[in-house]
Amino acid sequence: MKVKKFSCPKCGTGIPKRTALFMTKFTRIRCKQCGIVLRPKKKTISTIGGIVGGVGGGLSSLIVMYAVNRWNWLVAGTLLLAFLVLVTLVSFYLTIKYTKFIKN
Repeated sequence: MKVKKFSCPKCGTGIPKRTALFMTKFTRIRCKQCGIVLRPKKKTISTIGGIVGGVGGGLSSLIVMYAVNRWNWLVAGTLLLAFLVLVTLVSFYLTIKYTKFIKN
């Protein structure tokens, strides 16, 4: 049986993707099919959070500094909001794509 990445390693049942929105390395999820308690691999969640957070924080500060010097605060705020939404969506996508679950 081919097991999808965002699914139970025992039975292969998919885990709802909305759980990835608030997932930390301490999150515990119970499989609805077989009942075992799962947790995400800690290294994967930490790596995604560190890389996306670092790049997002650094680039957002550069965007704000550039936009304030070039235009005004309204444009800077709008660009910052759009960039933060983009960073959140990228983080959500990477979490779903690369997170594997292990038995607790």
